[in-house]
Amino acid sequence: DLRGTAEIQADLQYTYWIQVYYSTLTENNTAVTFKITNGTDEYTSEDELLSSEEGYGSPGTPQVLNFTATQTQSATLIAGWNWFAPTVEVSLDYLETSLGANGIIIRAYDGKYAMYDEIDEEWSGSLRSLIPGQMYKIRLASSCSPSLTGRPITNVTHSIVRGNNWFGYTNSQSMSIEDAFSNFSPVDGDRIKSSDGKYAMYDGVDEEWSGSLRNLVSGKGYIYVSQDPQPKDLVIPTNVN
Repeated sequence: DLRGTAEIQADLQYTYWIQVYYSTLTENNTAVTFKITNGTDEYTSEDELLSSEEGYGSPGTPQVLNFTATQTQSATLIAGWNWFAPTVEVSLDYLETSLGANGIIIRAYDGKYAMYDEIDEEWSGSLRSLIPGQMYKIRLASSCSPSLTGRPITNVTHSIVRGNNWFGYTNSQSMSIEDAFSNFSPVDGDRIKSSDGKYAMYDGVDEEWSGSLRNLVSGKGYIYVSQDPQPKDLVIPTNVN
């Protein structure tokens, strides 16, 4: 619950002084967190404070709060199968709660899964956590629009081996296939597939990508089909100049 807001009155080079008061202690000693936003970016305090009669800090020795940037991923998922990639760091429980009764199953590349039980209204299965940068196949009974908030996922290293490789595109902006794989060394016949049937194929002679898949889209999952017998790492650039 939002308990109050205040406007920063001066630029103190990213250090700000705030005073917070509360009238009574809550019975369940609910934790309090703080957020700073400029209307676009949002930063959440790394530490939680519990209500206390003694309070925290003083004008001479204040309680220090460190803030970390967070983003909100608003996804649109359809009934049926979705190739989904979280762009922010969230727990599996968070994703399951966001999907709710719309969910049927979440599948990972290694065969682990989480399945929704309509009778008990709960999720169960061998999948225990989400790996940043991975793609998950999510089957839904009906369309929904989950909203996920967490730290942005950046600098992900994908291990590419011969055959099919699931990977998620976590950048906030779309990127062309050429730019996304500019730091990678594909071989002739490598392919990238999307859930809508589009594809891109690498021509080793002309050293270029061709096909119906032209761009990677934020929050979408893809399958990279490698022809190279040697494993190698893929790091998609965060930004392209």
